[in-house]
Amino acid sequence: MGVHLGRHNELNFQVYEQMPVIAVADKKSGDARGRKPSACKCESQSVEVRKLVASLPDQAWEDIEIRQGTKGVLRCSGYVKKVYTWEKGAAASCQRLLVIRKTETATGVEIKYAFSNAAESQYTTTELIQMQSQRYFIERSFQDAKQEMGMSQYQVRGWLAWHHHIALVLLSMQFVLTEKMLFKNEYPLLTSYDIREVFTRVYATKGSSFKEIMAQMNTRHKQRQVDINRNRGH
Repeated sequence: MGVHLGRHNELNFQVYEQMPVIAVADKKSGDARGRKPSACKCESQSVEVRKLVASLPDQAWEDIEIRQGTKGVLRCSGYVKKVYTWEKGAAASCQRLLVIRKTETATGVEIKYAFSNAAESQYTTTELIQMQSQRYFIERSFQDAKQEMGMSQYQVRGWLAWHHHIALVLLSMQFVLTEKMLFKNEYPLLTSYDIREVFTRVYATKGSSFKEIMAQMNTRHKQRQVDINRNRGH
């Protein structure tokens, strides 16, 4: 089984810093009535993720570079700790890695965390935080599929027609990705919008020549590059 990162949003989630003691409660002495207890109970003290985060000293956090964004390098603070989780009634606990990401935003500090089934020394903190941050690329793909490929623009009554529509969208996304890879050196800032514009305005509407469209695209790319260099401090 591969490494899995399960995202959680509730900072009041309870975890155990040590392996919890789980046992079936003994029947009260002198009480002959009722059935013998069979439900498992945890006798160890848990802690909320929120309180665990608040208790961490500043030196415990690692400064991590997530990726290069259009406005410069995206950075965060990361922390990984081995913890245990327990579901009520379960006979055993689960060992997990608690992966915490702290990011400074315009409105304050944003805390996100996830649980990983990776071994304690299998990955570095940087690698786990970067895995946790891959959600951006998934959301970006959905955004391109909806805005540029028409994934959400279907009017069908049956599943077969819906599957046909989604299959065409996926083929379009594959084509766009292939074009980006083919022209990554010549046009490193090529987007799904650029490719759609070329096909729409050259082959569908025929309102502009190919040279005019490419000139407009190059102008957009130059402006984007200026913004990128300014945000990176170049």
